[in-house]
Amino acid sequence: MQKRLSDTQFSEVHQNIDLCNALFPLAFPKRITRIPLQPLKIGINEDLFIALNEAGHAVSMKAIRRMLGHWCSRPFYLKAFKESKVRIDLQGQPVTPLTEEEKLIAKTQLFARATQLAIKAEMRTDVIAEAAENALLAD
Repeated sequence: MQKRLSDTQFSEVHQNIDLCNALFPLAFPKRITRIPLQPLKIGINEDLFIALNEAGHAVSMKAIRRMLGHWCSRPFYLKAFKESKVRIDLQGQPVTPLTEEEKLIAKTQLFARATQLAIKAEMRTDVIAEAAENALLAD
């Protein structure tokens, strides 16, 4: 499971995602567009570092990795593996075919995320029920 981002890191991640949405709309499409999301090529962090810095945006490799970690762990990204057949580069061009193993890994990560959310929801429900019971007993 990924470590939780600080407010500053979260803000930086989303600023970098916005920057990538603007500069590389085929690789980082906004949800409101009809551009299909596709898995990114392995090693795209290096391409991003070069492209962003050449475009005059001083983004560190650490910030790029953090942003990609966030982007690539989102359910909408993991779901893209189901329909996609290839990984793409920054210009949206096919680079390598997706393997069945990569699709299975994405499916497993998506399932694990859904399970974590279900456990958290159940825990919240238990806490609310306990608080309600204690409030009734206090009367």
